Amino acid sequence: MKTQKNNHQSFFKHLILIIFVIPIPVLLAAYWEGDPAENAPVCRAPEDQWYPVVCASGTGKAIIVWRDERNETTGSDIYAQRVNIHGEVFWATDGIEVCNAPEDQHNPAVVEDGQGGVIIAWRDSRGDTITAIYAQRMDSSGTFLWADNGIAACTEGAGLDIEMISDGQGGAILAWEAAIVGRNTFFTQHIDSSGQPLWGEDGIHIGGISSNMDPKLTTDGSGGAIFAWTDGRNSSQSNFDIYAQHLNGEGISQWTQDGVAVTRADYGQRARGIVSDMEGGAIILWYDYRWDNGLYTQRVSSSSGNSLWLTDGVAIDSTTDGKGEIISDNAGGAYYFWEDRSFSTDHTTDIYGQRIDASGSPLWGAYGVPVCDHQGYQYAPRTVHDGSGGVILTWNDYRNSDSTSWDIYAQRVNSSGGKMWSTEGVCISNALNSQEYPEIAGCDSLGAIITWVDSRNYDTSGRDIYMQGVDIEGNLYDVPNSIYDHSIEKVPTKVKMYQNYPNPFNPVTTIKYTLPRACHAKLTICNILGQRVASLVDGHQKAGYKTARWDASSFSSGIYFYRLQAGDFVQTRKMVLIR
Repeated sequence: MKTQKNNHQSFFKHLILIIFVIPIPVLLAAYWEGDPAENAPVCRAPEDQWYPVVCASGTGKAIIVWRDERNETTGSDIYAQRVNIHGEVFWATDGIEVCNAPEDQHNPAVVEDGQGGVIIAWRDSRGDTITAIYAQRMDSSGTFLWADNGIAACTEGAGLDIEMISDGQGGAILAWEAAIVGRNTFFTQHIDSSGQPLWGEDGIHIGGISSNMDPKLTTDGSGGAIFAWTDGRNSSQSNFDIYAQHLNGEGISQWTQDGVAVTRADYGQRARGIVSDMEGGAIILWYDYRWDNGLYTQRVSSSSGNSLWLTDGVAIDSTTDGKGEIISDNAGGAYYFWEDRSFSTDHTTDIYGQRIDASGSPLWGAYGVPVCDHQGYQYAPRTVHDGSGGVILTWNDYRNSDSTSWDIYAQRVNSSGGKMWSTEGVCISNALNSQEYPEIAGCDSLGAIITWVDSRNYDTSGRDIYMQGVDIEGNLYDVPNSIYDHSIEKVPTKVKMYQNYPNPFNPVTTIKYTLPRACHAKLTICNILGQRVASLVDGHQKAGYKTARWDASSFSSGIYFYRLQAGDFVQTRKMVLIR
């Protein structure tokens, strides 16, 4: 009895020491134990699933949309699934059909509808040889709000990619490339919250009589949009240039009828992105072929489209391979991220970043800062806000020389360009075979949800869609035990205690753990003072997957700890009760 009492006192002594001595970030770092080789399956249907896109859908949740080839008789279709940051799904297993019309549907785009649901648009070949644009609105329960298989935003001649933004009123504004009279150009369409196209049957043509491509758009903050594109009207003198236009919510041009020139510098440019400047204007990013080639940017005014920074733009980088990412800094400037070879010792691509303020001044040095310059290739950065003035990035990574596959990594960067996580990034997924085409949705203080195309089950089910949640400190959320497939592994291989779910909770939460062999198990709850307040398990248990439930209805809000003892295994985790 004396030994047991001493052990009991020793446990609480060390627990209190952890609470009051160790800094909070260290405590949080031990809070999650996700495994980058596990991750959460979103869809493992037969055949291939491709090119997921994702956007937020409520606190800690997101809706993922992808091209799906499971139905051989109808061609590729569009599917969707709603998930939370822990990897749990809300809709039917392997997702629900957004569109299964005849022929192929592909290249989906998605935006929030402002009410927890989304608007999805895609290229559609149901009209035999003519490619159209269709769209659908879904609420957070997976209910379709527009016509079955979507409404037509454009009935013919659509090109490859669709650019889309929310109109802030439950609808969306789209832009896409199209071919007319032997030349490329682009169109735009406004769809209201009820699914009614507002700018004609096939949208509005922008850009005059020249050959145009690469349309990009951002909100004007008043129900309209500002567009930027690659423009060929002066191609005989300067190759392609960058032009811009502003349409209000009724589709009426607010600037010069055929757009204003953003740059007409020599050798040509290609539009890469556009974001709002938070004052009704926009900041535009393009790839520029002058000098050594690189990325340039310009801010344009809301009233006339006049350039506000240096003539022909501010240089960001002169050695990129042409791909770049832009996201608003929510302070009148922007963050930029790109693939860079300039400082690579092995002649591969790294990920670099820069911040330009509202006046056009670089804030992260002359050449930007390395986000990840590990050996091997880092490729295709995708970015979201972190809810604290910085950003979270994810990218494809091929850093291991003994590997034959791509992995997924991520990093958080603060407003000063400082790395907030491990120096060379956090591994999100390094499962068997390749993980590709990562996309990301922000969850503010909870972190982010990252999704991708996954080939770990390629030999049995083709390419699948997987996801992983990462918290604001760079720790992977544990994948819930309930989503694992235990059909092969009937008995777990090790003792493991998972993070309770939900967490925070009110007033009931579930704790899962695994036992590889029969043993005496004890699962107890303690308050922040180290006092035991509940005992959930205390007895002999067989090997297997275990679940315990704690009803905290009679307890006050605060931090609690739960502790599992199973043989030589002892582990304590934190949970938060919010009443």
